[in-house]
Amino acid sequence: MKFIAVKFFAIILFALSMVWLASCRKENTSIDYNVYIETVGDYVEAQQMTDLLMKTYFKSITDSLLLTDSTAKIDGADVTLTSNPLLLKIVYPWCIPDGYGHKRMGSIEISSETGFYDSLSVIQFKFSGFYYDTDSVDVQGFSLTNLGKRGDNSDAYNLNINNFYRQTVDTSGNITFLKFELQQELKRFRTTPSPYYNLNDYFTALGNVVGVAQNAKSFTSVIADSALLTYSLSCNYITNGSVVMDMPDLTNNTAVNFNGGNCENIYQISIAGTLFNKAFDGESIPCSK
Repeated sequence: MKFIAVKFFAIILFALSMVWLASCRKENTSIDYNVYIETVGDYVEAQQMTDLLMKTYFKSITDSLLLTDSTAKIDGADVTLTSNPLLLKIVYPWCIPDGYGHKRMGSIEISSETGFYDSLSVIQFKFSGFYYDTDSVDVQGFSLTNLGKRGDNSDAYNLNINNFYRQTVDTSGNITFLKFELQQELKRFRTTPSPYYNLNDYFTALGNVVGVAQNAKSFTSVIADSALLTYSLSCNYITNGSVVMDMPDLTNNTAVNFNGGNCENIYQISIAGTLFNKAFDGESIPCSK
């Protein structure tokens, strides 16, 4: 009888240990979804910010008033164009809405030794005292290379960004950085034969963004060849495309899907098969000097 009791106790103890091990294993493999969402959110911020800056550039070099009078108001900025030397200057006074749901401050000087339209010309962007919303921006290298016409009747470009830093200071004075580099091929599709821009003109992007999010997690985004990112002059958001995220510190498969052709303030994140909806833009943050 004593042997049976001991054996029964051993069985109960073994069963409890298995339950404890299983719970530990489950805890160790649980997913902190917030970290994934934060990291992906910073990638999307980098991509969308770049897209919006490029929209302002492309609108500027095909703006009828600017090309006629050498000065115009574009996306809230005072834009001037000089031919000798060739210089496009985009200036934002403090806290100016850019027409895309954000605010900008500072200046961007854009120059080229051979022209803004010539094939293989290299266009250099220089940022001075620049803020995006309330975040300061420092960029060590930002260039666009014209690749000429493609067979699909698009204008193609290579965009290269090196060491783009965006600094955020929260209400408690804590400082965080979003750092990234970007290499992408852009295509611009015109919707009319006019040399001037039309709000229905749109762009596609293929390539990657490599960076470190504000939570110190590294990421690499890779745009799917079969689902290029698409954005148009008439919409604030990326309207189509999908991206696979490689995040060395986060081991679960993660992908980003953009809107399926709709102009909406929302995109979808897939983390290990679980879907989350996230807004591109939250509430506008007021600027203060």
